[in-house]
Amino acid sequence: GIIPFFIDSFGVTTGWTRIAKMVGADYTLTMINPPIRAGYGERVFLSVNKSILSECDAICWGPLAGNCPAAKEVEAHLHSFSASPHSIKRIDSDTYTLFPLPNTFDVYFKSLSKSTRGHFRRNYKRRLAGEYDVDFSVAQDCALSFSEFLEMHEMQWKKSNKLGHFGDWPRANAFHLYLFHSTFSFYLLLLYCLRVNGEAIVYRYVYRFGNKYHSFLPARVNTPQWNKLGLGQITQIL
Repeated sequence: GIIPFFIDSFGVTTGWTRIAKMVGADYTLTMINPPIRAGYGERVFLSVNKSILSECDAICWGPLAGNCPAAKEVEAHLHSFSASPHSIKRIDSDTYTLFPLPNTFDVYFKSLSKSTRGHFRRNYKRRLAGEYDVDFSVAQDCALSFSEFLEMHEMQWKKSNKLGHFGDWPRANAFHLYLFHSTFSFYLLLLYCLRVNGEAIVYRYVYRFGNKYHSFLPARVNTPQWNKLGLGQITQIL
């Protein structure tokens, strides 16, 4: 399993408290289900707790979806950790949305709403694939593609007067460059790219764990020509 954590600090009356959170826990609106292989939940949970609590005051595991196998294993083994000096508190989250994915694209596509299917047919099949040479696949030139992805992500958020992920997080650029290049040969961290006539207009940065793909960050060109097509929704469907 891989559990990406960051350490946050905040002041209290007695001083500073350090809490470890899973990456994304402080800004995402979705559940964070860590990629832990079935049957290894207890081992990962105890190992992470032992390592992190040596330098932090608390750990935040979540928010975890109730149907996530890893979440069930973590909760099942909370009691084995309760004998330690640390206290454990469960906080239930609000309602969240799940997207069930069938085994085939055709079945999945039929499950979408009529308006979403119409949007995809009109903007992708007719206006993109019908008028241009379109390719949506894993980028092969990792060095060039990742640099292009970083620049595209930054420019997209810059037009909204925001920093984006890599500008908002200290040293995030160097961290992801190292992680991407060191794992690319194992086919774990991937960049899916939508190219139109050979030009990249959308990237999706994903992590592969077994037969599941965890979407981390998107990036798209921010121009009037492409904005009206809803590129984010198109690549999410693809």
